[in-house]
Amino acid sequence: MTLASPTAPGIYKRTMDGVFDERDIIATPTGFQSLFGRLGGGTRVFEAEDIEIDVDIVRGNERIAQMLPRGMYAHDIDPKKYAIQELFSTRTFRFPFAEEETFISAAELRKRTAGENPYEKADGRQRLRMKAFKAHREHLRKHIRLFEYLAAQVVLTGKQPAIIGATETEWLYDFKRLSTHTAAASGAWLTAATDILGDLNTACSLLRKNGKVRADGLILGSSAYAGVRANTKISADADVMRFEMVELGGLRQVPGKWAFMVEAGFDYRGRLEVASGKQLDVFTYDEWYDDSSGTKTPYLPADRAIVFSSETRCDCYFGPNERLDYSPQEIAEMQYYLGIGPMAGPLPPNVRSTMGQLDLRMFHFDAYLDARRTGLTIRTQSAPIFAPTLTDGFYVIDTTP
Repeated sequence: MTLASPTAPGIYKRTMDGVFDERDIIATPTGFQSLFGRLGGGTRVFEAEDIEIDVDIVRGNERIAQMLPRGMYAHDIDPKKYAIQELFSTRTFRFPFAEEETFISAAELRKRTAGENPYEKADGRQRLRMKAFKAHREHLRKHIRLFEYLAAQVVLTGKQPAIIGATETEWLYDFKRLSTHTAAASGAWLTAATDILGDLNTACSLLRKNGKVRADGLILGSSAYAGVRANTKISADADVMRFEMVELGGLRQVPGKWAFMVEAGFDYRGRLEVASGKQLDVFTYDEWYDDSSGTKTPYLPADRAIVFSSETRCDCYFGPNERLDYSPQEIAEMQYYLGIGPMAGPLPPNVRSTMGQLDLRMFHFDAYLDARRTGLTIRTQSAPIFAPTLTDGFYVIDTTP
């Protein structure tokens, strides 16, 4: 039986469904940036005026007390050690700058917007507010993705670009990570007999020696994780080395100290113990962004392994906007056209982050009319620095040397 073609309904027999906006269901991760400025593991600074920030870093050591014969004084042995010496360095950073703009023309306001019921026509100002709200939310998503990219680059390289893609020294914030904390593996991890545990043990030792922290975390790219799962040495030691991966066992409970990472987008996979006794909680991160050419790019390269510590301090600083002060007329115009004042609006939906991780003070929102008053530009700015203050608290392994 052949079904007859449906007859086109009359205009008064139609109804209007809600709009499906894919932008609202695409999760915006904040995994790497969750390591910076978190409670108990770093500080946050929001600067509204100055374009530079100074950070004093005091270096410590792990010397032991000296012993001497009775009747003598310590300062007689070494007068230099008698005085308190505070060795510190000052780092000065100029805030970078990021901006997104969307122009809404008066001509656009004559047309129906997505989701607008054609039988309940909105006026021009209502459409302007709907378009501005959508533009502002998309700006925030882009800035949050930028934060994630910058934070990931800092963790992976110890450097933050001031301009994406720049390699010149003047366009890089170099946090001076020791060169020994970025290393090639002893062999390809996808080779079953490679000494992965030995590579990780070396990383843990250097974190303790140079970073003065105890390694307890391991972030693996997809191929690095596959190498760990297939490694014959790890499998052979599984019973005695307490090697636990969530894939083969039932669900593992996420340790409380790492809950913020899982909420921000990391996947908890289990625990791995190395020869020195350090137990590393293992995470993977399957999150992507679109680069300038539209190519899907992972925040975490597939062949990278990152050993780190929950004790590693990472700070974040957010600088001022770049515009003249608001005039009373501008404030009145924003309130008239947009119904809000000069401040950032609500965060977009489906941002994966812990409560309080994202702060509206990270963003600067405004709007301005063009000279001919034929349109309105929505603008969102930010000025982020993600500083690994304890930069030697990370160790990055290239697992495909």
